[in-house]
Amino acid sequence: MSAGVSQIRPSDARRHALSEADSIGVVGVPMVSNFFPIERYYDAAGKVLVSFHAAYSSRRLDDAYVYGKRFATFSLDALPQHNYYKSPKYKKLRARNNEEMTDVIQKLEQIALWMDEEERIKQLERKRQEEERRRRVEEAERRRYLEFQRHLQSQKKAGPSPPAARVQQSALDKLNQLNGLNAALPQVDDVPRRSRSRSNESDDGSERSGAKGSSRGSRRSPQRQLERVGSRRSVGSADSGSRVPEAETAEDFLRRRLGRPPTSVGVNGGHDSGDDLPPPMVPPPPYPGKKDLSSAFPPPPSYSAVMEAKTGRKGQQPPNHSAFPPSAAEQAAGQRPRPPTVVEDGPTYANRQREQERRKAREKQKENIPFRKLREKYVMDYNRMKANKRIEVLGVNTHQGRLGGSTNGCAVISPLVVSHHLRSSSSVTDSEIVSVIDRECIPLLREIRSKLGLDGAALIIPSDVHDHLVDKKLLHQKNFVGATGGNIMDKTHSGEFFKLLEHGENKTHTNKKTGAALFFREHVVSIVKVPVAGGKFYYDLVDSLPGVSDNRRMMATRTRCKDMSAFQALVRWYAATKFSESNMTWIDRHEWDETMADFDPRVFQAFVWGVP
Repeated sequence: MSAGVSQIRPSDARRHALSEADSIGVVGVPMVSNFFPIERYYDAAGKVLVSFHAAYSSRRLDDAYVYGKRFATFSLDALPQHNYYKSPKYKKLRARNNEEMTDVIQKLEQIALWMDEEERIKQLERKRQEEERRRRVEEAERRRYLEFQRHLQSQKKAGPSPPAARVQQSALDKLNQLNGLNAALPQVDDVPRRSRSRSNESDDGSERSGAKGSSRGSRRSPQRQLERVGSRRSVGSADSGSRVPEAETAEDFLRRRLGRPPTSVGVNGGHDSGDDLPPPMVPPPPYPGKKDLSSAFPPPPSYSAVMEAKTGRKGQQPPNHSAFPPSAAEQAAGQRPRPPTVVEDGPTYANRQREQERRKAREKQKENIPFRKLREKYVMDYNRMKANKRIEVLGVNTHQGRLGGSTNGCAVISPLVVSHHLRSSSSVTDSEIVSVIDRECIPLLREIRSKLGLDGAALIIPSDVHDHLVDKKLLHQKNFVGATGGNIMDKTHSGEFFKLLEHGENKTHTNKKTGAALFFREHVVSIVKVPVAGGKFYYDLVDSLPGVSDNRRMMATRTRCKDMSAFQALVRWYAATKFSESNMTWIDRHEWDETMADFDPRVFQAFVWGVP
């Protein structure tokens, strides 16, 4: 083996199959979110580690390999992606995780050695079983060959089996067995007479004279006709144009006139025994449940059975099934009787429990629509409302990251926009949004990152931002309405957020301004409830990321929704278009699980404030 090629181990295929589900962010080890505390992810890794040790100690190799591989992959690839991974605050957690990861990797190698040994034993066992199977096959073949040889020897000793009497049966006896023979025999008289010698004419004269004296309808007996046919064959043997060839027997002649093949020549051109008369009509295959041929034909269905099949009182036939069994010809062609399909008594929907089960199955089928199809629908709804002017996208003359200090500052920008909205007389203005993005957020980002020991462009957990803004008196606890979260694509979960934004807790803010910071997919946007004339409200979604262009530069966006239903369509579109291909694959394969919410791409959080 060349030096550049690694040696194939017996358990390679087994371990590869176990590792297929461990790709990060698709179906195995999920990614982490910077909007959740890193302590949660260390705790999750610790639970996997406990399961690994339990499987390892009991030598459950497959389970131990999966748990160990996932713990090591999560610790090596996923945890370092969290912006708080290098924070001094979590130095002890990081060091302990590294020690545990080293121990797991060493034990994974030991597991691989145990698997190699198991696979070698399995290979030897498979080889032994294959040899045993091959030996059994060869033994069976040998026994069949010996049995065949014994059978041949017994046949030789017994002699020919067909009785000579049947083989030598006369043509007359065979012809008497044919159906309708008497109807076909008059055709023998139509054989054209040939030119005969005078001696033949004298021999036949008495016969002809006797025929003239007989009645017109008289017929000769089969024996007499066969004698005449035989005499004609002998007289006309030298005539090459004779209708009865020299080699044609009387039986063959009659069979030819009846449209049947001759008996004197076999299928291969040789003479056979003559025992090839057409067999009697073969009865159709036995009807199910019948054993003797005498009762092979099923009895006709009773009147009550036919009426029940037509009316459906006790049973109902399928549209393409007959209530009657197949005919003899259909049975001979291979068709078998089909039992009637019985349906449950009463109307189709009389059984309430069964109908409820059907309804639940239909609802479940609707829920299982591939997410890519749902996304297409949400995009169509959004575009339709834009065309109807119920949704308008407006530009804001800046965006986060245009100035260096505002990069990844959405966690600070969004609550600051809400703070300005609550303090304003009507709504936050575009100029105030520009001020928040380009000036106000930069020193706050620097302070928070420095306090937490984060890098200069690290994302910040929303709870840390809120605590800092409350300390700075930029947000007030008395203005806090509530928090909600869950699966953003679930109407129940997102509906709680919509109600909290529109009405507040216990409808305390139905006619008051509110604002929210919505955290989803590593980004935070602002939502403000704007009062308009007539006691109505608009809902504006402010996104500090560049989303539109004025042909000179990219700008942040302010998307205005003229009513709540338009805002709901906007949120569905916004969320659906944020998912990657791997996210959509995850969604199709996994039901929502509250215990795994920190790893699910559909998870969102929303913090709502309002004027007192």
